[in-house]
Amino acid sequence: MWFTKITNENQINVVDKDSVLKNRLCQSYNDPHFRTFDGAYYDYMEVGEFVMYRNDIGPYWIHALFTSCGSRFPGTSCICGIAIRSKESLFVLRTCEQISRTEKYFLQQPVVSLTYCDKTDMVIENTNNNYKIILPIATEIQFSIARRFISVISIKPAVKDINTAKGLCGVPSTSKDPSDDFTHRDYGPINDGQIFADSWRISSEMVDEQLFNEEPEFLKTNNDANNSIVIVDNNEINPDLATYCSCDHSYWSTDSLDDVNSVKCNLTESTEQCTEPSNSFDSFVQYNSCFQPLPQPQRRRRSANFPHKISKHSLNNNDDVVDFKPLIYSDDVNETEIESPSTFRNGWTSDGAYTICFNSINNALQNDMYKDYVDTPVDKFIEACVKDIEVAGDTTFLTDTVNAMVTSILTELVKTESLYTKKSADGSQTLLEYFASELCLNNCNDNGLCKSGVCSCDNGHVGEDCSYNTTLPPTGISLPFDGECKLTIRACETINVFGEFLTTSVWCKRRHFQILENELLYTPRDELVLAKYRNPFMLTLNLPASRKKRSVNKAVWSEGYDISLSYDGQNFGEETSIIIYDDLKYSCNTTTKTCISLIVDESAEETDTKKDVIMILAPVAVSVVVIIAILGVVCFKLMTKASKAKIVSYGDEPDQKTTSSDNQNGRENTVSVLEFNLEETTDVNVFAMQCPPRKENIDVWNGGYKTSK
Repeated sequence: MWFTKITNENQINVVDKDSVLKNRLCQSYNDPHFRTFDGAYYDYMEVGEFVMYRNDIGPYWIHALFTSCGSRFPGTSCICGIAIRSKESLFVLRTCEQISRTEKYFLQQPVVSLTYCDKTDMVIENTNNNYKIILPIATEIQFSIARRFISVISIKPAVKDINTAKGLCGVPSTSKDPSDDFTHRDYGPINDGQIFADSWRISSEMVDEQLFNEEPEFLKTNNDANNSIVIVDNNEINPDLATYCSCDHSYWSTDSLDDVNSVKCNLTESTEQCTEPSNSFDSFVQYNSCFQPLPQPQRRRRSANFPHKISKHSLNNNDDVVDFKPLIYSDDVNETEIESPSTFRNGWTSDGAYTICFNSINNALQNDMYKDYVDTPVDKFIEACVKDIEVAGDTTFLTDTVNAMVTSILTELVKTESLYTKKSADGSQTLLEYFASELCLNNCNDNGLCKSGVCSCDNGHVGEDCSYNTTLPPTGISLPFDGECKLTIRACETINVFGEFLTTSVWCKRRHFQILENELLYTPRDELVLAKYRNPFMLTLNLPASRKKRSVNKAVWSEGYDISLSYDGQNFGEETSIIIYDDLKYSCNTTTKTCISLIVDESAEETDTKKDVIMILAPVAVSVVVIIAILGVVCFKLMTKASKAKIVSYGDEPDQKTTSSDNQNGRENTVSVLEFNLEETTDVNVFAMQCPPRKENIDVWNGGYKTSK
């Protein structure tokens, strides 16, 4: 029920406290060129991790990672990583796997991760290859990605950075005095820009300050239960943290209106909100309080000396993984002899390079249009462009230079409050809208409309400047774990697809197949689905739950999908395969689309065992029989030979008294007597009687008994 209420007069004072920071922007771009907060310019081509900005009141840190631009550009360095710490939260984007002075080593899938503690620690906006991150004190960081490098980093300081921020960006002062911008980390202001920059290098001994390693030291205190890693997705706006006015205190509907008589407003400086915002921060990023332990199943797992870690977008989805490979430093990083940058080549001269740079920059940006609002150092950008052509031998970096200028101009325009109210000549739009519509890269190549500095491409074209034809498919496509999805460690309901994606609309053609013991079966038709865009380097694709259906009464060993991607839904790139299988039962190969069973048949194994035993025992038994037979033959021969020798020895005695006839009669009589005595006497030693007696033991045979003389 509404009612009439007359309130006291209230006075509202709007103070533009950050007007002192007009035209104050730190930038690092290309190979690389630096501009400090107060307008000092220098080039610095070292490699490694460096502090660009640091304000200890947060603490708030911004580190940049530099590596070789490639063998084509000796002696130069390009930005391949940025890490932003806001209190106890950390955002990291890294495109390089290894730091080197001579070569570039890119990750197959760039790392884009956020280890968060509080959802108000930073605001992250991502449109295509452009990122904007806002810190709680209103410091604004913008950066863009081109050719897998970070082409430009821009840092707009806040009021709380004055005389407190430091690093490669220098120290912002109220008077824009660049004399103290080269502030050495330990010794204060100096005149040598190279020594100044060297002091802000993060060496291998500075473990407490490193932000690109596996797990920064400042996160370890909360690692077990309080931190969570998510993959940063496309997030165009954060409605909760975009308010710039707040009340002195929080009020409720039951409070008297007389008490609500003051408000703090600043159009360009974020302040604390009146009440806790609803949990409507973009659903792509999930938050939990850093000070409340997460439930056990949601804890981030870690392992000592683990070679790399897996970053998860959703804490309860084990399919959503990204391989976070550790950063490696090449041996050449520590070399003291640095190769000098190349001089003009490929037919280029200083005058020719200047002409190209001057015309390209002035044609791309109509400086006269907004010169009353923005102080753009056009001459410095042209000078940097000439240096880039000198070391590159071509215009590789020209577009990045123009983009750095556009960022510089737009950053200042949106901070100029009067442009939100003043109208263009025809009155159809504000001056801010009018200026921004002229600041798109390459004027969108006449393939789209420029709105607020961003191209809205016509059908058939995509990309930051609408230069890419949609008949050409996405490039650099790969799958985690080479397309193998093992059911023992993942649900295999979705899969991340890595590549370079120029628009949020990417079509996927997928075809299901089943792998049988000796057969590969495909479904009759392809499916066309729209993949979920996550960031410029990653999509997520759903895998329908059609697991393990039997086909023609045959057991399905595994199943999978052939997938290919397209921007227009008609022209698709090369196919890549996903295989889903139980790795306890099978071992599969995505290239050949084949599997090997790891299951052992017990009955067959028992039969094979019996056969093996028989095969072993049979030869042994035969060998034993043969050996016994041989021994029997040998023994028989030996016994026969011994018997013959004894008989011969008995028959040849020299003192034998009887004749041969007597011997014959004696042998016959002896046998008959022996037979007789066997019948009459039972205790005769028969075996003793069977062998001829020796001479010395026989004198007289008496009835079968032998007696000695």
